[in-house]
Amino acid sequence: MSDPPTDARSSRLPAWLAGGHIRWWLLVVFVSIVLARALLPWGLARVAESQGSKQMGRIVQIGDVELGLVMGRITLRDVVVGPLLERVSDPEAPIDPNRVLLSFARLGVELSWGKLLTGELRLIEVSLDNPRAQIIRDEDGDLVPIRIAPP
Repeated sequence: MSDPPTDARSSRLPAWLAGGHIRWWLLVVFVSIVLARALLPWGLARVAESQGSKQMGRIVQIGDVELGLVMGRITLRDVVVGPLLERVSDPEAPIDPNRVLLSFARLGVELSWGKLLTGELRLIEVSLDNPRAQIIRDEDGDLVPIRIAPP
């Protein structure tokens, strides 16, 4: 008895691709890419808030992150730096407008992809829209500097 003829194409493909499964795998890859692209701005905003709060010892809230990955653009919208973390009971609650230390409507950054691939971070353009800062004085009337890192 002879073996049934086999399709030359299916004999070259791995078993998981043979039999028409390639369409399902392409669909899975496509959906994964779309989900990653949709969730990336949200994830970046949460990481930036967390790291900003940790480095400054203050509440940091970011409204939105927009990514222009092809052009190397990152835009943060509705950024607010609030009071010291130890003076707030709920860091997730919206910051009282009277306690905002620093805020801006938009921070846009454009970076050089070519330099980034060589390990160098080079900013081509930085733009800041509607910045606001509150100056704080202590009991003696001296200006209180913004603490960048907790002691």
